Order: sequence, then C-alpha cells, then structure tokens
Amino acid sequence: STGRYKQIGKTVHMTMLISIPNNGSGAGWITFNFPVAAQGSVACTGRDYNGTGAAWNGNDVNSAVGVINGYDNTYRAGSGSGIRVACTYEAA
Repeated sequence: STGRYKQIGKTVHMTMLISIPNNGSGAGWITFNFPVAAQGSVACTGRDYNGTGAAWNGNDVNSAVGVINGYDNTYRAGSGSGIRVACTYEAA
C-alpha cells in the first residue's frame, strides 16, 4: 500500500491506495494507521477501482488507527482489489 498526506495547520488531508494482490482469508475490515494523530471523529471514503467498483467507508478506531469496510459494512475486497481511500480530519 502507498499513501501521502499534507497537513495545513491542524487539517490533515490524506490519500492512500490499498493493494490486495492475494486476498487469502481476508475478512471483516481493513486497518490502517493515520500519518498524524487524529482529534475526534474521522470519516473516510473510498472505491475499489480494480475489482468490483464497490464503495468503501472508513472511520477512526482511535486517534492513531482507522478502518475501512464496504458501504454496507461487509468486507468487499478480493484478490486483485485496489482501494483508493481519502480522509480529511483534524490533527490532535
């Protein structure tokens, strides 16, 4: 997976590409780390552009960790999925 972010004052804009070449037994949700600790709630959006085209939603677990899953709270990735995710949030 790759990503980048830019912090302007206390606002953090981040994008990432999560590549899943071989899904194996993947299920549930995908976990990722925020590049800068978050203050309060975080909402993210994404789309699987290599696989099904399904929409993904994300949120924070705590100030350092986020998760994404399918728009309907299911795990929608498969082998070959490439999920592009974007989040904007307030830094702690």
